[in-house]
Formats: sequence, C-alpha cells, structure tokens
Amino acid sequence: MKSSNPMTGSFRDLSSLLNPKSVAMVGASDRPGSAGRLVLENLKNLNYPGKVYAVNPIPSTSIEVILGVRRDAEFGPVVIFGSGGILIELVKDSVLRFPPTDHCEAISMIGASCGAKLLRGFRGRPAADVNSLATALVGLS
Repeated sequence: MKSSNPMTGSFRDLSSLLNPKSVAMVGASDRPGSAGRLVLENLKNLNYPGKVYAVNPIPSTSIEVILGVRRDAEFGPVVIFGSGGILIELVKDSVLRFPPTDHCEAISMIGASCGAKLLRGFRGRPAADVNSLATALVGLS
C-alpha cells in the first residue's frame, strides 16, 4: 500500500529500504576487530545477495594524518600537520608552521611529528609516501 501523505495512517512500500539491491559501506576495513570489517563480515556471513560497494576502504596498513590550515587569533594563518585518527586525541600530536611552506619545511614538519616513526615504517608496516604528504602540505600553504 502506498500513500503520499504520512498523516493518513497508511505507510509507503518499504521493500527497497528493507531489501536493498546494493549496499555502500563507508569506512570499510580489513583491520580485524574494526567496525568496518565487522559489517562486511556480517553481510558475507548472512549471504547478502546484492552488490557491496566499499567506500573509503581503510587498509590495515594505513596511517592516518591530519593536515590543514587554520587562522590563529593571535598569529594569523598557520599550516598544521600531525598524527590523525585517534592519535590526534591520544597524543595531541600537531606541528604548526607559518605559510608559505616549501617542500623542505614540509618534510621538517612531518619529521617533527610524533607519528614520524610510523610514517617511516614500523613493525613491518610499509613506509608512507612522505614526499606526497610534503607536496600536499606545500599545496595548502
């Protein structure tokens, strides 16, 4: 039964919502124990027949960082780099510099962060592309 007016007491056909032909999983992950992996595993274990699209998949080897520009009330614009994800809250890791930032200064910022050791490769994880991070920082300034 369909109704264009929800106030009539009728309800719309919800079959497309309750039985979707596809699912987009934002934050899909292969990291054991993560919410993104749990949802994907549940879809698989329950034999979901539709197509699953992994949006912004997060590989277990990824390292999250934060980079940006903000306007400090006292100093004006500053470029920010630091550890991202939960580490930004846990270790309060951020390095600030005044723009404009060149490639050498950007590499220095990355090296001064607490997460620099992770970015160089740690416990068998691959090293990050620090030059690309530096290029992104230069582009922000």
